[in-house]
Amino acid sequence: MEKHILSTQEIEDIANKAAGKAVETTLIALGIDAKNPLEVQRDMQFARNLRTLSENAGRKTVMTTIGVVVLAVLALIAKSIWPVG
Repeated sequence: MEKHILSTQEIEDIANKAAGKAVETTLIALGIDAKNPLEVQRDMQFARNLRTLSENAGRKTVMTTIGVVVLAVLALIAKSIWPVG
């Protein structure tokens, strides 16, 4: 059996092929179609939009709740100052 010494280029090609296969396998395991990057980008954009909408909804809910409480306190103060007869 004759030994073959690999060149730097051959080693690099083998390493790149192995890394590419590992990345593809990992992405598939995560449910990401590596062969369709534009679709993946759209999915990531959708997830980002969903997250920002959720964050904004949470902030708006808190601000609305604070507003209702402040208005209720002001109504109680106004009622105690100007009683309705």
